[in-house]
Amino acid sequence: MTAAPIWMRLRSGEHLDLLHPDPQSWTDADLAYRLSRTYRWSGDTSWDRPLSVAQHSLTVLAIRERSSLARLSRAERLRELLHDAEEGLLGFDPLAPLKSHLGVALGAVIA
Repeated sequence: MTAAPIWMRLRSGEHLDLLHPDPQSWTDADLAYRLSRTYRWSGDTSWDRPLSVAQHSLTVLAIRERSSLARLSRAERLRELLHDAEEGLLGFDPLAPLKSHLGVALGAVIA
């Protein structure tokens, strides 16, 4: 017996199967939208406002660009911007203790 798919409808109208994601299932705009609305550290920050995954990724890119002796390649810039992309698609940034508790199940989803 196969399990029913666990899916969500994205802003573009596409369906994303959360257990078996297909990169063709979302648009760049879908990903950007979700990254901008997903909080880092489950929203628990020392600042007055939570930090989105998109803000975090832009900050990481800025730090890398400032610390690099040479201009980053397009691939390097994309790697920094997308290093937490699965958090946007999942809709949350699980804290480390939860990640380790979920273990293999979470790893299979974000792989």
